[in-house]
Amino acid sequence: MGVCAAVALSQTSRHRGDLLPYLTPDGKLQAPLAFRDAQDGFAGVSGEVWTIDPGGHLSMARFLNEKTGAPYRERDLTSIEIQTFVRMLAANHLLALPGHLGRDVKVNPHVLTLAFGKMKSELTLQAGEAVAEQTKPPADERQAAAWRDFRSIVRALQILAKDQDRPRTGAEQR
Repeated sequence: MGVCAAVALSQTSRHRGDLLPYLTPDGKLQAPLAFRDAQDGFAGVSGEVWTIDPGGHLSMARFLNEKTGAPYRERDLTSIEIQTFVRMLAANHLLALPGHLGRDVKVNPHVLTLAFGKMKSELTLQAGEAVAEQTKPPADERQAAAWRDFRSIVRALQILAKDQDRPRTGAEQR
C-alpha cells in the first residue's frame, strides 16, 4: 500500500467510509472516471473526453461523433494528486449527483457528462455556455446544489489537466 493510501485509510472511520466508494485499499480508483464535454452542432457532436484510469493515468482526447482520436495529452497522476482528487469527489458528492441536471435546450446543447463506474450524470447547458463561476444554476435549490457539486468536480479536473506542465517536487512525485 502506498504512503498516501495508508494515510487516507488510517483516518477516522467516518472519513475512511467516505473514500471507500472511490478508492481500493491500495490507493487506486475503484473504477475509471470519465468526463465528456460535448457540443451538438451542424456537423454532429464534437468535443473532448478525459479519462482517469484506476491506476491514475489521465488521458485527454478529442472526438467527432463516434470517432475518438488518439490522446493529445496524457500523464500519470501522483498518489497525492489522486488522494486530493478523491477527497474532492467525496466532498462534492459525485456518487449522489442526479442522472440529469441543467437546462432544457432544444438546439445545439452543450452536454457535460461525468461517469464513474455505473454512475453517470449529465449537465446540459446552452450552446457556448461554460461551467464557470458566473454561470447561474437553476432556481431550484436542490438542483442548484448538485450543479455546484458538478461544477466543482469539473473545475478540479481542469486544474489536474493544467498541472501537468509544472515541475513536480520530490514529495509530489510519491
